Amino acid sequence: MCPGGFIVPSATENDEVVVNGMSLSRRNSPFANSGFVVTVEPEDTDAYLAEHGVLSGIAYQKALEIATSHAGGGMQKAPGQRVVDFLAGRVSQSLPKTTYHPGITAWDLNELLPQSVCWRMREGLQFFNRKLRGFAGEAGDLGGETTEDFFLRQLLKALVQQLELLNALVERCTRHVAALRHRGVGHTRRTNGCRCRLAYHQRILWRGHSE
Repeated sequence: MCPGGFIVPSATENDEVVVNGMSLSRRNSPFANSGFVVTVEPEDTDAYLAEHGVLSGIAYQKALEIATSHAGGGMQKAPGQRVVDFLAGRVSQSLPKTTYHPGITAWDLNELLPQSVCWRMREGLQFFNRKLRGFAGEAGDLGGETTEDFFLRQLLKALVQQLELLNALVERCTRHVAALRHRGVGHTRRTNGCRCRLAYHQRILWRGHSE
């Protein structure tokens, strides 16, 4: 929640649109903005899995940010919609004033966002509106902001898979060295090579767990 805040562009590429909220120390803006977080599950990115593997979440995020740019009309304009219109599935005829300087374009977010995201948004908005009357009223305006939490989970998943692979390599090297010792093999190049690989993988595993 940003009381007395602003909505600002925060994209990292020219062909993307991402917005975020911030407040100056005086909190002297007449506006307030807050984020409405919607869960994105790993299965939501299955369409990108074949090409991008464990980084399918990153590809999913980029596709949404590019689509958001196209919907806004370029020049970092963002698509927007009143909450009541989003719930009704119609384009807003007018939009509230905003602190987002590039400007906003009326757009039906139901046509922009994946349905898996839209139905979660509808469920959440209606739930909050039952708890706090007017939460989903005329004054509310929706825009798009992507978050890193889900994609961080994707990267952590990739790291875990790598650690599991490295752990299997360590175990294999350990068994190989033990077998060579059992057969009475001395300090040959092969034995030393196995020990070096074992030490290397153990060091990577330790660093991965510590991070």
